Amino acid sequence: MDITLQINDSVHELSVRKNQSLLDVLRDLGYISVKRGCDVGDCGSCTVLLDGKPVRSCMTPAYKAAGREITTLEGLNGSRELHPIQEAFIEAGAIQCGYCTPGMILSTKALLDDNPEPSQDEIGEALSGVLCRCTGYIKQIAAVQKAAAILRGAPAPDFEVKSLRLPPEGEAFEDLPAAYKRADGSRAPLPPLVLTPPDMPETKF
Repeated sequence: MDITLQINDSVHELSVRKNQSLLDVLRDLGYISVKRGCDVGDCGSCTVLLDGKPVRSCMTPAYKAAGREITTLEGLNGSRELHPIQEAFIEAGAIQCGYCTPGMILSTKALLDDNPEPSQDEIGEALSGVLCRCTGYIKQIAAVQKAAAILRGAPAPDFEVKSLRLPPEGEAFEDLPAAYKRADGSRAPLPPLVLTPPDMPETKF
C-alpha cells in the first residue's frame, strides 16, 4: 500500500507491505538511531515518538504511522548542537555502550514534555520501557533530573563523583559510604562511585 510518513522534518512517500514494521521502514530510510534489538517489543531499543508518545517501532506496522508525526533521535534538535537532554546524559555518565541511548532520550523527552518536574518514581516508570544492559539505571535517572532542571531554567543539581581506593588483597574493605550499602532501603539516585585498585594510580576526573 502507498503511504505518506512525516518523519522529523521530512515527508516520505513510499509503498509498504501490510506486515512491514515501522522499524524496518525507518532503518531502510537511513534513520540509524532507531536500533534493532529483540524484534518482539521487549527491549525498547527501537523506541521512537509517535505523536509525541514513545512506541516500539518493531511492533508498530508502518501503515499505522501514516499521517502521524514520527520523531527519531535525528529530529530531536534541528541544529548541530546537542539537545539539553543529550547533554545531560553525557554529563551524568548515563551512556556506556549507547545502544539503548536513543530510546532513553526519546522517552525522556516525552516525559518532560508532559511533566517538567517528574518525581524519581515517575522517571523510573518513563524509562522502564527501555532495557539498559550496562548500568543500574542510576545515572539515567540522574540525567533526567538534570535535564528537567535545565529545561525548567532551574539550577542543575551538582553531579558528584566519589572515588575510593581498594585495600591491598586480603585486607577488608571498610570504607564504603553507608548510603551505598542501601541499608535503609533507599532508592534515591547515588553519585557514581569509582573504585581504584591498590596497584593503580589514582583515577583523575
